[in-house]
Amino acid sequence: PKFKASLKMGYVVRRLVVQLCLSNLTSGMDDPRVFQRLLKIVTILWSHYRKHLKVEVAVLCEHFMLRVLRLGPQVQPSKSLMRQQMDVLDEIVRWFDMPHNVCEIFLNYDMDHKAGVKQWRVCEQITGALCTLAEQCSEVIAGQSSMRAAAERYGDSSREDIAQVEEAARALQEKALEAVCHVARSLMDASGHIFMMKADEGLRSKSVSLSGGWAINESNSESSGGFSLLKKKDKEKKKRAESWIADGSEIPAEDMNSAKKAGKRSMGGRRNSVVFKQEEHRRTEETLRIAFDIIDQKGLKKALNYLIAANFLTPSPRDVSNFLRMYQTSLDATVLGDYLGEGGRGDEEYWNLIRYHYVRAISFEGMNVEGGLRHFLTNCGFRLPGEAQKIDRLITTFSQCFWEDNSGTSCCPFSHQDTVFLLAFAVIMLNTDLHRANRPTERKKPKKMTKTEFLNNLRGVDPGGDLSKDYLSNTYDSIAARPIEMNFQAPKARNNSAADDPSAVPAAALDNGRVSYKGLSKGVKHAGELLRGMSLYDHAFIHIGVDTLLTQELVRFTVEATWHHYHGIIAAILDAATGFDVQSVLATLDILKYAMSTAIFLDMKMERTAFATQMAKIKFIKEQEQEESGNAKDAGMYIMSGNHKTEDWFQNMEAACDAGKNDACIAEIHLLIIDLRASMHDSRKRRDLKAVARRIQGGMALLDDANRIFLREGDMLKRCRSGKKIKYRFFLFNDQLLYTHQSRRGFYKIHQCLFLSLMRISEDGTPKNAFSIMHPRKSFLVICPTPELKRVWVDAILAEIERAVERKLKAEENRHNYADMDSAGTVTSKGSSSEWTELSHGVVVDVDGKGVGLREGKVKKEKSSGSDNGDVLNDRFHRALHCSTNLLSGLGDNKKGVAGESVKLQLYGFFKQAKEGDYSPETAARSALSSTGSSTLEGDAVAKLKLDAWKVNQGMSRSEAKQKYVDLLGVISPGWEDRGLEM
Repeated sequence: PKFKASLKMGYVVRRLVVQLCLSNLTSGMDDPRVFQRLLKIVTILWSHYRKHLKVEVAVLCEHFMLRVLRLGPQVQPSKSLMRQQMDVLDEIVRWFDMPHNVCEIFLNYDMDHKAGVKQWRVCEQITGALCTLAEQCSEVIAGQSSMRAAAERYGDSSREDIAQVEEAARALQEKALEAVCHVARSLMDASGHIFMMKADEGLRSKSVSLSGGWAINESNSESSGGFSLLKKKDKEKKKRAESWIADGSEIPAEDMNSAKKAGKRSMGGRRNSVVFKQEEHRRTEETLRIAFDIIDQKGLKKALNYLIAANFLTPSPRDVSNFLRMYQTSLDATVLGDYLGEGGRGDEEYWNLIRYHYVRAISFEGMNVEGGLRHFLTNCGFRLPGEAQKIDRLITTFSQCFWEDNSGTSCCPFSHQDTVFLLAFAVIMLNTDLHRANRPTERKKPKKMTKTEFLNNLRGVDPGGDLSKDYLSNTYDSIAARPIEMNFQAPKARNNSAADDPSAVPAAALDNGRVSYKGLSKGVKHAGELLRGMSLYDHAFIHIGVDTLLTQELVRFTVEATWHHYHGIIAAILDAATGFDVQSVLATLDILKYAMSTAIFLDMKMERTAFATQMAKIKFIKEQEQEESGNAKDAGMYIMSGNHKTEDWFQNMEAACDAGKNDACIAEIHLLIIDLRASMHDSRKRRDLKAVARRIQGGMALLDDANRIFLREGDMLKRCRSGKKIKYRFFLFNDQLLYTHQSRRGFYKIHQCLFLSLMRISEDGTPKNAFSIMHPRKSFLVICPTPELKRVWVDAILAEIERAVERKLKAEENRHNYADMDSAGTVTSKGSSSEWTELSHGVVVDVDGKGVGLREGKVKKEKSSGSDNGDVLNDRFHRALHCSTNLLSGLGDNKKGVAGESVKLQLYGFFKQAKEGDYSPETAARSALSSTGSSTLEGDAVAKLKLDAWKVNQGMSRSEAKQKYVDLLGVISPGWEDRGLEM
């Protein structure tokens, strides 16, 4: 444990494990299994080693999470990264499993003010990426829904692919919204705990004294301090800096000397204060803004002098080079190249060290001189200056680092470092000679250097002898085929956000604002170089509960930085072009609940009002939808007019918050959302059922059953007993399974309907992507496109069969209860002893299996009076015996029967008790163990089991035994009486 917490362990993990993850990222993009394991390693590093890996965790999060999410919905069947995106979303949920983790990430990455670690803003970027992905999924769903409707109308064969894309987009959106909801709930839990600490003195003392990680606010902790946002000294520095920009004067010497004390000042107890860090964060942004203004007007050298004077940087060459690499994407490549080529009398060693530390972070291992130089000049963020002395200094540093990485290998077959220097200069000259831009003013075509001339120019440059002709020839061929092009884009906008991130997505990897798959791993090498240069520094990670407390100020700062993302995704789904998508709105209701509760707990009035307005919009749309007279435009006008503020729930919320009854207000809000969810859930089910019914010929009869729910649909092959395979469209409801074929007019015509209460599913002896359906009407094999889709269908059908059987059992139980009440005289029947009663409309199949249609079914229902109870029971018992013959056939052969051995023995015991009464040797001998007519038992062991099953019912009346026989048959074969009527 001591070594695990040591600095040596931290350095080993930084240099080996982190580099291992980055180097295998490309393989993870190709193989989801590799990516999943790499993500597990990243999560372990975050959970157990973030104390040593502050910068590394930010870089890993950028490459393994943010970049993958920024790809947009990967739902296309070909070369999709959807599995990687789903794994990322699962890991993000694990990262935020504790309420304080969100605030801890925000404290370390969104509020960091030190020069060595820039403002990575990991918390804000993760929240934004999740919300953006969910919004993009909504756009895909809307587009695919329109395409699918058109394809089905015109019979387009691509409708299957469209449906798969839409289903994948919905699954990805659901997962993304789940992750957003998890983050929002963590903030609600943290803010709610702090609110309860205010109200409950016992909880407050227990949280502060025992856990050591909670405090109401800064005034309750040792790191207290009501620090002003900009101190007098800071204002003076800002004023002097602006004067330097205005008059072009040099930075005063006394300000330069004060930099030597940077990093050595003790912050005392306030160094971990959240308020102090937030102030430092704002001052840092102001300092950087001034520095970049100086770069634009005075140059990079004076800007760095200002940062050193402002105690943002130390004058150490390593710190300066790390800063240049950190903010490389925000600096002009020409300006950076000129600065790196600087030198002067008296401080030449200082400039050499800056260049060396900048270049030393780059790895040239395994490259020849031409490849290393190409990488050095094109991928290191600077443009080679035009001045000969500056070129000489940069190439000298390159030669030194290249020699350190490859000396003694086949990539560097030279005897001295100077040979690398000379060969590098020769390559630059060759590149210029071979690929000079065609000048239209030149009359003669310039002569290009030949390979022979190139080889002759390099004779004798190495003290150990002539260079290998093959080595030089390959160098010439590579430059001739592909020039070294130093094309650099303009620096990105300087807002200290993701645009400044050196590990952010390269511009070449962007495609319409999204990251392309090809460019996903382009920044990995650069990120490795950045971490290599910073690996010697141990940047302290602040743990909440150890180094600082979780206070209301910290939670509030976190919410202020992220709440607009929650508001944005809710607004985007409500304003979707396809209208009111109930499924998406249901997923966002929890986000709205948690975000609004957080705002109420923290007394954030603006945020609370914004989320309450969104709730009012959802509520209004739902109410108008029930009246069938509203739309999104009406809702917008309703909100703009402020009518929602006159509603009782809104006024009650405002009054409760003003009175300090935040907990009561939140309780009311949660109840309101529960009612909205229940209402919208029922509406969504009915809407889905209507949409399906319109596509089925005569399918409007499906709407007659108010309890019917549509579950899923899909195309699968049906193999009959004859071996013929036919493609059908299957529709699964909560009570029946339809398989249909599409007519020329685009409607689906029903081929057969199978009630789930009579169905069995088997996977024994079937292919991986197939399963068997066994039903009294039809039995056949179903072949799915993929094993995964088969698993989905089987699980869904089995679950609905179980629910259908439960509903049937409850109906049977209720019927028996009414019969018992009738026999006791509590219920009297009217009319004749039997009457025809209508069943609910549904799908009915002709007995011959051919005339399939939708019609009103009727069945004769028997009613009994008190005098006819015995006759009714006897009639049901004899019909049960008749219907159980096929059901119980094949005892000992599970492939034929559907009832288990124990159930068959119970039926036998009830049968004997109903026929013979109590067991006795005489009755046993008289019956000679006769068969029940439903099974045949052979052997002494079986005979003993049958006798035991009979003896168990000793003392039971014959009527009760008949009733139990009928009830048990209803359990193992629901609907047996309906089949008996059909016979």
